[in-house]
Order: sequence, then C-alpha cells, then structure tokens
Amino acid sequence: MNEKQGFDVQGFRQAFPIFQHADNQRLVYLDNAATTQKPQAMIDAIAAYYSGFHANAHRASHRLARQATAMIERARAKSAEFLGAASPKNIVFCRGATEALNLVAFSMSQQWQAGDEVILSVAEHHANLVPWQLISQQRGITLRFLPLTKNERGCSLDVDQLPALLTPRTKLVALSLASNVLGVKLAVENIRHHCRAAGVPLLLDASQWIAHEAIDVNQLGCDFLVASTHKCFGPTGLGLLFLNSPWCSELAPWQGGGEMVQQVTLEQTTFVQDVHRFEPGTSSLAAIAGWGAVLDFWQRIDRAALAAYEQSLCRYLHAKVEPFDEFLVLTQAEQNVGILSIASAHEKIQMQDVAVLLDEQDIAVRCGVHCAQPLVNTLGRRELLRVSLAAYNTEQEVDRFVAVLGQIVSLLLEEKTGDQKSQNNALIEADDLSDIDVNALSQVGHWQGRYRLLLQWGDLIKPKPLIRTEENRVEGCESTAWIALSTLDDREVLLMDSESRVILGLMALIQCLLDKGHVRSADPDLCQALLTQYGLEKHLSESRENGFRLMLLRAQSLLGH
Repeated sequence: MNEKQGFDVQGFRQAFPIFQHADNQRLVYLDNAATTQKPQAMIDAIAAYYSGFHANAHRASHRLARQATAMIERARAKSAEFLGAASPKNIVFCRGATEALNLVAFSMSQQWQAGDEVILSVAEHHANLVPWQLISQQRGITLRFLPLTKNERGCSLDVDQLPALLTPRTKLVALSLASNVLGVKLAVENIRHHCRAAGVPLLLDASQWIAHEAIDVNQLGCDFLVASTHKCFGPTGLGLLFLNSPWCSELAPWQGGGEMVQQVTLEQTTFVQDVHRFEPGTSSLAAIAGWGAVLDFWQRIDRAALAAYEQSLCRYLHAKVEPFDEFLVLTQAEQNVGILSIASAHEKIQMQDVAVLLDEQDIAVRCGVHCAQPLVNTLGRRELLRVSLAAYNTEQEVDRFVAVLGQIVSLLLEEKTGDQKSQNNALIEADDLSDIDVNALSQVGHWQGRYRLLLQWGDLIKPKPLIRTEENRVEGCESTAWIALSTLDDREVLLMDSESRVILGLMALIQCLLDKGHVRSADPDLCQALLTQYGLEKHLSESRENGFRLMLLRAQSLLGH
C-alpha cells in the first residue's frame, strides 16, 4: 500500500472485509462522509481485546487491568503522533466528536458572561452548532456566523469577513476543517492569522478531514481539534479531542464520575490535573483497542499518495455527473475532501426517489439535510443527494453509479400516464384508480419494472394543492405526503398528494387495497406482510417502509378502520 508509483487502491481495498462479503459483491459504498468501512486489523484487535485481556483500566492492580491500561495509553500516544500533538497529555478520548464539542462548549463557557461571543459558520454540522445554541440560551452568549460566498466554482466560507466579526468579547472561533455537505476545505491559514492577531482561541472540527489529509495541529495553529474515529476507518463510539497544553488545566470538568478524581469527600471533590479529568467512568475500551490497530494500519499508508488518488477520483466523479442537466451540482472538485452534493433541477425528480432507486442497485448514498440544515436552507434547498468517497472507491464504481443514475433519470422522466385534470378541481374530485391491478407488482421480476408500475400508478393521482396543509401532512414520512378525507357524492373518499412520484405510487397502492377491502386489520405486522405480498420488501429502504406504514395507518384512521 506504500507504493512509489502511486496509490494501490486494490491493495488498500483488500484490507476491508466488507467488500469481500458474499452479500456485498455488488455493493458500491459512497456514504463515507457518514461513516467509513473498517479494516480487518481493527476487527481483529477488538476481538483480541475481548478474548485476551478485557478488564477495567487504570485503577486495578491485576494483570488484565495493567494490560488494558497499557493498551489505552499506547493508543493515546499513537493518537498524539497521528495528530502531530506534542504529547499524549494533549489527547482526550471521548465517545465521539459530538461529545468532544459538547465538552469544550460546556467547560469553556462556565467562565463566560452574558454578551460574550462565539464565532461559527453557516456551514457547521449540527454537532458544532446545537451545543453552542444551548450555551447561548443558558448564558446569554451571542453567536456570530461566517457567511458563504458563491462563485462560478461553487461555495465556500467567506473567511475575509472574520476580522469584522471578531470583537473584544469573542471567546472562541469554532469551525469545520471541511464541510460534510460541500466538501470544501477551510482556508485555515487566514483563520489562524486572524485568531492569533485577536488573541482568540481556535477550535477545528476535523471529522470530515481526518480520513483524507494528514493533520498537524501545530501547523493548523488550533487550540482544540475534534474528530470521530469512525469516519477514519476506526470504530464507532470513540472520538478524539486535542487540547493545547494550557487548556488541559484551565478547563473545568464537564461530566463527573469515577476515574477523573483525586480525592472525594461527602462535601467536595478534587480532580486529577491531566487529561483523565475529562474521561469520567469506564472508557470505550474495545473501541480504543481497535483504534490503536487502525493507527498502526495508517502507518503503512502513503498519505500523500492516498490524498492525490482521492483528489483525482473526486475530479473524475464531478466530471461524470456535471453533464446531467437534471441535476444542479453544488460542489466543486478542487480543494474537496471527496464529496459531491447535487440537487434536483427538474420538477419530476425528487432526490429521495433517486436515493431509493440507487439503493435498489446496491449503491449506497445519502439524501437529506446531512445534519447541516441551516447550510442546506442557505443553499435554497430542502434536500441534497450526497456522494462521498474514500480511498477504497474506484473509477469503475463511479462509472457504475453514473450509469445507474442515467437509468434512474430516464425512468423518472418517462411521460406521465392518465388524464391530467385541472388542479383547481382536484380537491373535490376523487382519483380514478380502477385500472390498477395491484397483483401486477408481484409479477414483475426486475426493479425497473416494479418502480415503473409505481410511477405509472402515482401519475394517476392528480395534484391537490389545497390539501397540502400541516393538518393533512403525514408526520414522520421521509418525503412530504398529505392525506385528507372528503365527502363526494355522499361517500367518503381519500385525497392524497406528495411531491415524490414513488410516494404517489405507494399511495395509489394503499388506496386500491383499501377500496377493494384487502386491508382492514390494524395488525402492526400488516405493513411488512403487504410489502412482501406485492414484492416490494427488497425494493424499499427502511425509511420508505416506515413511510408506507405511516401512510397506511393515517388512511385507516381517517376511514375509521
């Protein structure tokens, strides 16, 4: 994996057993910004810990405890080296980047006063926004935000606005090194310069950076750095917090418990003066063991070659997707940690539908707001489809993704069937679904055929803008859906609408089943039974299955079933 002629992607890929698993021979995993896959070395290390020396660490004197303690401290030392920290005493193990951010937020703010300020950006992950909002509400702290700047190459943070935001009351600047939506790298040199000039500490969230580029906290010039190991081929449930040396003793503990204490009486507690004061209770011992093995794994990798390969693959991905007129590409290939985010540019295409159809072909991507709702709102979008790369992805996988994407576009843009009635009459006119044969679903053997039927059925449901109210909205549905009950010609009829053609198709199926008396039971297993009966159990994501269940329950409730 450390080749002079370039990065050996196939050799790297072989280290990850998920791609050799019998169930995953067709898997194209492009959801790495959410979490990365795990090398065999990590899996073996966790098994070795549990089978060989599982014990609680630091306090007990027996052999197993000593082994566990030594394992933790070796992993701490390796983590310090991995991040370029001066000492293991600068590294705190947390249960994730989210906990690390909460630790800094609640510990630092204990000495702050109402009117003190924290500078964030509109592009932050919720983990680096919500804790500061809580602090703001509790202590009257003012939050200020770096805005986005847009140009012909995409969006990035307008770091030139930082000097204008810094004031004598600024207590911290907290920013992501790379956006989990836009993939764009932070111009950290300018940020560091302005923070140092103003004497303001800098916190960097490296969660989206750590698997793609080497990190040196000294070069970054930050006072705090957080990251989640599961985004870096490591285990879940573990995060890293780098604290610059002065803060190790200046920050007050955030949580209280065992292991962090020096002396406890019934009246008060004194705390140890090193990083253990921020690690109360039992640590994620197995995860730390696995992370230690991942750090050894990283030692065998040419980070520069890996980064160059990923940059090339990111450019390849963007070049393949940009020609699609049906999508708006919101990311740029350069200065990007391997993320492509696209939005619909066509009224017939809903990105949730695209994600579901990709999943049908075992291509894993993510659709939604990606725990960055303010950013998505700023971009003027309700949802984005995100494709995120890692070093085990290949051009062949990108080609397959693009080919299937083209098939999906063709499917979704097929001309609608049925008579398109006036929208003005839609509220008082029932949909005619009499020509639907629900049994046809189970008779089609391929995914395009089943989805084509659903889309055709959905096209028979006329738009009903007047029922699109909060009262009629189906709560919990992944895509927006509305169901209402009306009386027409002395009979009660269901009125349904959605912005998703797939959801409209599922609505048509539900209405047909109800109209023909095939569904009367409120059995909680009914939804799964219906999906199995009509051949959809393997063709809908878990969230879509949940949406089907919620729509069915609402329709039954309105009809009094």
